[in-house]
Amino acid sequence: MAEITGIGVAWSDAVTLDADEFWQIRRGPVYLATAASTTPSGDGDGLLLSDGDVIALNSGEVVRYRSATGTANARIVRRAKA
Repeated sequence: MAEITGIGVAWSDAVTLDADEFWQIRRGPVYLATAASTTPSGDGDGLLLSDGDVIALNSGEVVRYRSATGTANARIVRRAKA
């Protein structure tokens, strides 16, 4: 299990998954986008996920994320699918 901490208000660099994973929001809300061909740019781009929300992501997906609150304290936990 890996943890992403200190998530800020700017979109993250692209993360390309090399395995199927679950991502759970531990402190949010967080915007999460999976478009491989475009970089999110607008305030409302991506899915808005809140504390406790879980999303299943597949190997090869390109993921970007950012805090939706205007502060850099969001947190995501990544866990491989069993």
